[in-house]
Amino acid sequence: MLYVSFIVSLCQGHDISGKDNRVHCSLNINTETGRLSARRPNLQNQPALEKDRYKIRQAFIAALGNSLIVADYGQLELRILTHLANCKSMMDAFKAGGDFHSRTAMNMYPYIREAVEKKEVLLEWDPRPGEDKPPLPLLKV
Repeated sequence: MLYVSFIVSLCQGHDISGKDNRVHCSLNINTETGRLSARRPNLQNQPALEKDRYKIRQAFIAALGNSLIVADYGQLELRILTHLANCKSMMDAFKAGGDFHSRTAMNMYPYIREAVEKKEVLLEWDPRPGEDKPPLPLLKV
């Protein structure tokens, strides 16, 4: 909660904190690319879980009865390609979940699959409350 208070206090002087003491940003859509972006403040450039040494991500807490959703917009194109190509291996990878690129690398390179199976690296990690780093290195390609 300390992080939330700190960020809210930083934002109050810049007219981006709402009356509910929550940070509100402006959303924009790029008409050329269709990409959604946030500004005032930019909330999109948060550090990856394993690189968040200042615990910035802990400041993002959904209001009671709401949820925060993290979406990888970049995989949208891969999902469309999967559908258009009717590619079974890509469909299987998406159904399995996790990071598509890491899962693909695991299926392409036997030494990566072996490292995952021996539990030397994690293919993916869903942190639980209080966990700030994965118990093993994450496979990121």
